[in-house]
Amino acid sequence: MSAGRNPAETESNAALTIGLYVYMMGIAVMLLSGLNQFRRIWHIRKNGLRTSHEHNVTVVTSTKVKTPFSFLRTIYLPQIDNETERSHIFAHELSHILHRHSLEKIFMEVLKILFWFNPFIWLFTIRLVEVQELEADSDALSNGFGINDYRATLLKYLFGIELDMVNCMARHPLAKRFRAMGRQHKWKNGRVWLLVPMVMISIAAFALTESPSEGPVIVIDGQIEKGFDHIDPAQIKAMTIIKDK
Repeated sequence: MSAGRNPAETESNAALTIGLYVYMMGIAVMLLSGLNQFRRIWHIRKNGLRTSHEHNVTVVTSTKVKTPFSFLRTIYLPQIDNETERSHIFAHELSHILHRHSLEKIFMEVLKILFWFNPFIWLFTIRLVEVQELEADSDALSNGFGINDYRATLLKYLFGIELDMVNCMARHPLAKRFRAMGRQHKWKNGRVWLLVPMVMISIAAFALTESPSEGPVIVIDGQIEKGFDHIDPAQIKAMTIIKDK
């Protein structure tokens, strides 16, 4: 007569099996999400108007694009008649391409698929996007654009396509980005590329020197204002209040 299984061992095996199923389901959901993003990008590229530019960059113009973005060496734009706005957007997205930000995003997407349960991966992804956008803003403004005009372009294309895998000019946190424009910053080098531990992801030091939260940003006609007392309401053409959270 064979001995029965230890109840504790049986329960442990069942828990491991359930855990494995949940883990694999999470991977499947994340993988399908990533493939769907590739599909949407490919569809826009296939049906859009393609033109070649310097630095081996392709620009795709499409009515499917509401907010400009870039992926790998392609910039995706809506129809833009204003040349100043087009120059702002092109300079910003070109910075993403030259810094190879898309490769960083793809790397983080792979980590999110494999370690979807790890909150550090998601937090680090948010931080990476923030630094990428600050870097692209800094590069774009180094071309001599007016800060107020550049801010106005960001606000105009605030809403639209949101794909985690792409670099989108109007990504948040806009309030922090607006405050950063015109300031000098020190980035601590440390994009994580090869750190894939077996159980937990140890996030490397990766920070941007910043001041504590300063509350919402009030943008009136492209200019950041601290209040309304000194402004004649009749002279206001456009006003936006931005909160990061």
